[in-house]
Amino acid sequence: MAHEHPFDINRQARKTSYLLLFVLLGINLLNYFDRYIISQLLPLINEDFPMSKSVQGLLKTIFLVVYSMTCPIFGTLGDRFPRKYLVSFGTTLWSISTMMGGLVNSFGAFAFWRSMVGVGEAAYAPIAPTLISDIFPKRMHGRMMAFFYMVTPLGAAFGFIIGGVLGAAIGWRYTLLLAGVLGPFLAVWILFFKEPIKHDASQHAKSTLPPKASKSVSDSKTTPLPDKLTLSETIQGYFKLFTYRRFLFACLGYTAYSFGIGSLQWWMPTYFYEVHHMPLKDSGMMLGGITIIGGVVGALSGGVINDKLQGRVKNPYFTLCWASCALALPFVFITLMTDNIPLMWSCLLAGEILLFMNSGPVNLLLMESVPIAKRATALSLAVLVMHMFGDAISPPIVGHFSDLYGMKKAMMIIPFSFVFCAILWYWGKLFNDDHLFEQEANQKS
Repeated sequence: MAHEHPFDINRQARKTSYLLLFVLLGINLLNYFDRYIISQLLPLINEDFPMSKSVQGLLKTIFLVVYSMTCPIFGTLGDRFPRKYLVSFGTTLWSISTMMGGLVNSFGAFAFWRSMVGVGEAAYAPIAPTLISDIFPKRMHGRMMAFFYMVTPLGAAFGFIIGGVLGAAIGWRYTLLLAGVLGPFLAVWILFFKEPIKHDASQHAKSTLPPKASKSVSDSKTTPLPDKLTLSETIQGYFKLFTYRRFLFACLGYTAYSFGIGSLQWWMPTYFYEVHHMPLKDSGMMLGGITIIGGVVGALSGGVINDKLQGRVKNPYFTLCWASCALALPFVFITLMTDNIPLMWSCLLAGEILLFMNSGPVNLLLMESVPIAKRATALSLAVLVMHMFGDAISPPIVGHFSDLYGMKKAMMIIPFSFVFCAILWYWGKLFNDDHLFEQEANQKS
């Protein structure tokens, strides 16, 4: 029983694990709801603050640059301090910042509060997956991560739907004020949980139990906090992560993926509005509905397939990621090329199902490609790279080409990012870094 996970031997631990997962799901849903509601409200915001497509794209760039730059800070803090406090702080900050965006009278002030939403999300994004990894045994990681990332498209879908409906009914300002109301309640709720014990996903190491659970599992097994590092040592540690080749190619592929998916989700409401002349309310309902179905089916099926592939194929995470991305390519091309509306919606649905299949597996890949003590740091570094060179730059690039050549032609940039994504993830599955893990273990011993 020495290596059994508390989830397997304690009923109260199971209840607490599922309840904490439920709270994290709620926070993640609000995270993406607050992020993508702006995409649907953009034409209305543009009426108050007129701007070119390039500048509209920069709104997301400002948010993501701040988000990406602060993620490594919170990722490092998450490896050293109780993570629930960081999650609570981030959720409160981004909720308040979302509401403040509805009160501003200038584009500069609006951009500032969107950047503060980025700081809040950065305190949450690299930390939540590590909590889930610790409260469930390894055999359940694929499914639990699938549930967690399933609400990513759900949150985006609710942003499209509610943004379209409420934006048309009460205006974008009141919509943003309502959007930030629920976050603080979840931020307080998570504080009532006991901090999960960090453990190695490769073993059934001991995790945490809730305050009232059996004390048969001792807190003495908690992974000790890393020693304090200088700034130079911290930076060197970040660069050292790229010596893990599986992590490197997972990160590069994720960057290409983010370039495409980020621009697609940012510009699709405007694309429907300008190219197909759809009212915001109608496009929001359709886009939201498709994103819900595509996200749920894609994330859940990806999690199930991921778990089925374990032990059956070499590098199953990479295999699922590159294959689903490659299969999505023709559907994305047709979505952006056709003028047949039913065909467009059908291909968009098929493309989203395939693209969302890898949301859980790629994050598990990033975490399990580095040693346990570096998981949150690795995730935060991946977030920095994928956003700074992915969806932080793609919206203004597409926006710039839209100003020059029109929205329909500009959107054709997007599918090519998925080509590079599939190539990089296929390349990554050829590597094995077990010798690096052995060297690090020998150095510690």
